[in-house]
Amino acid sequence: MKNALSHIKFRMVMLPLLIVFLPCQALSDEIVLIASQDTSITEHPQAGGVSSSHGGDPVILAIGSATFRSFPMFKFDLSDLAGSVLSGDAVFSVYLRDVHPKQANMQKNISLYAWSSLDWDENTITFAQVEFPGGPTSRPSDLAQPELDTVSIDKSNQKSYIQFKVPQALVQGWIDDPASNHGLALVNERFEVGNDLVFNAKGLEKGTEPILSFSIK
Repeated sequence: MKNALSHIKFRMVMLPLLIVFLPCQALSDEIVLIASQDTSITEHPQAGGVSSSHGGDPVILAIGSATFRSFPMFKFDLSDLAGSVLSGDAVFSVYLRDVHPKQANMQKNISLYAWSSLDWDENTITFAQVEFPGGPTSRPSDLAQPELDTVSIDKSNQKSYIQFKVPQALVQGWIDDPASNHGLALVNERFEVGNDLVFNAKGLEKGTEPILSFSIK
């Protein structure tokens, strides 16, 4: 008996293979660091003068006027991020508690700088230990030029975070070479008397600490 299927012709139909490529999204981690150290150096006589240290103070002053100059200082510990690679610029945020004078809605420019080589500790650094080029409104000589960022603020910015851009290369350098991390400084660009800025220090109020935020690949 012939195979019942021998007379049946088979035809193979090739169905097109549909391959869908989904976009691949790079995953990144958002890092938010609270300042490990914060303080200010000041020549203000009512704040202790040039030999006073201010680590642990609840607030930090930024004053540009002669004989009252005060420069906030911040440092962040990135030691746990060894080998990490940033995916973009970082943001430094500091909480503006108060603006003086209260009665004048005057614009004030404040600039963010990196320290070039100053080794400092919040509990011991003083105005007298920092070199100035001279002149009653001069800034510390060790501030790296140019400034990292400058923002303009007024009374409407009180009780909120002020944000500054910090270049990716700077923070990446701190991660790759921790010895190069000398921290950040703020400079009040208004030299007239009565244009003080007051920022919250890290120990004053939870949720208002100075922070550095960025993403890593």
